Amino acid sequence: MTSNKIKKLCEYNDYILFKAACSCLSNDHDLMISIEEDPEFNNELVINFCANVSFIDKTPGFQETFMDKLDRIFRNIFYRIKKSLKLLFTGYLEMDTCFLLSNEEDIDEFLKAITGGLEKLKINKNKKR
Repeated sequence: MTSNKIKKLCEYNDYILFKAACSCLSNDHDLMISIEEDPEFNNELVINFCANVSFIDKTPGFQETFMDKLDRIFRNIFYRIKKSLKLLFTGYLEMDTCFLLSNEEDIDEFLKAITGGLEKLKINKNKKR
């Protein structure tokens, strides 16, 4: 059910957790996918997608000098202060990240993992009745 980009981390009767790797191979872009039977929603099946979103640019340049590094550090600090003030005064913060599946095989495995997980949880849910 899982491929080299999608791994099943754990499975219980009412919960399945997958980790999907981004095609860019950065750990910062990995996606956690949980499929669960949620009691808050009348035991409906729910899919949650979680990704880490960072405020800073963690990747230094190949030929980065000391002044370039210092400039990047100050730009990151200014960006954090700006976002913190927006959160403080508006009460919300918009963030986004990128997740990339680069070929048909990875996309098919991604869909198979989700649909296979949903099928297993549906079977377990029907057994409880």
